[in-house]
Amino acid sequence: MAQFTTETAREAQRKAAMSRRANRVNGGRDQPQAQPQSSPQNPVDTAFLSAQCTGVRAEMERTLTLLAETNDPRDRDRLANAYGRLEESERKMSGRALPGTKKLAPEKERSRAHSVLGI
Repeated sequence: MAQFTTETAREAQRKAAMSRRANRVNGGRDQPQAQPQSSPQNPVDTAFLSAQCTGVRAEMERTLTLLAETNDPRDRDRLANAYGRLEESERKMSGRALPGTKKLAPEKERSRAHSVLGI
């Protein structure tokens, strides 16, 4: 078991000062950054995922039915919030991106004559 003495404390202080200095100079990049992984850590079984997505869609239908039947403002608010959460989880399960996050492919330049003539 290591004991703390003035010498070990000074050594630890010296190492900490060197580390802080390296962080200031390198912006905290003394070691190479880990590359993000392209594949997920825990691949999900597609049959399970499709069954879950089907269940969520059924629950969304049920929530819409209840929302149409109720007149209480509190219940309508709660059901609308529940529907929003279900919709978000269904979007994630089906692999769709958020609206506006994917860039569309640029349209090819068409000459003015083509656009006027409808060619």
